[in-house]
Amino acid sequence: MYILLCGYPPFYSTHPLPMSAGMKNKIRAGEYTFPENDWNIVSQEAKDLIRMMLTVEPANRPTINQILENRWLSEYNSVLQAPLNTP
Repeated sequence: MYILLCGYPPFYSTHPLPMSAGMKNKIRAGEYTFPENDWNIVSQEAKDLIRMMLTVEPANRPTINQILENRWLSEYNSVLQAPLNTP
């Protein structure tokens, strides 16, 4: 979801290696940011959901059902009842 909203992953390497030691440390520590240039148009509710989903301790992360019931996500998961113009 992080990538879908900004176009890049929350954890990335600045070295040519696909997975640097520094990147591994950031993943383990849950160190990521929401850079203002890319995230200023994203709602606080969306950021809150991402924070919950990226919680380091698996037992503290929301379940898929909790994610699907999240207010921000459920606001946009309905299908419009518009007719499709296909044969």
